[in-house]
Amino acid sequence: ITFDGATEFLKCVAFTLNQPTQVSMLASQITWAAQDRFTDGNTITSLVIMQRAFSPQLALFAGLLACQNTNMAVGAYSAVTALFSGASSSLKIDATATTTGDPSTTNAGGFTLGSLTDGSQPANIAVKEVIVRNVDDSTIRANDHAYLQTL
Repeated sequence: ITFDGATEFLKCVAFTLNQPTQVSMLASQITWAAQDRFTDGNTITSLVIMQRAFSPQLALFAGLLACQNTNMAVGAYSAVTALFSGASSSLKIDATATTTGDPSTTNAGGFTLGSLTDGSQPANIAVKEVIVRNVDDSTIRANDHAYLQTL
């Protein structure tokens, strides 16, 4: 799926999606723009993987900004795995070191891909696969990330 960075996004209906939540994806930043959003929940700014202050920085947000990571090059596909779990949250890109932090504990209540839940701040990205799990399990997280790196 390729999102144009202007109007396109996918959103599912509301459902129970509370932290801990793992989002793993194989994605490419076609272009980079500060504040554009790869993901969100159904509750606005609740499960956000976002482009940050400078290219190609990504970060997590669920009430607070955390886990800033600069390892996703623009124009190339990368395996991205985010764990939203309060103070135990993390963001891993490809085979680089995982960044950690506390993006807060806001629950998602659903899933939006390509922008915020209201369609604002859309990202110009391409996504080959997304795995969303309501779990904090390091083995599952490592296996999902390794699987995405093989695609």
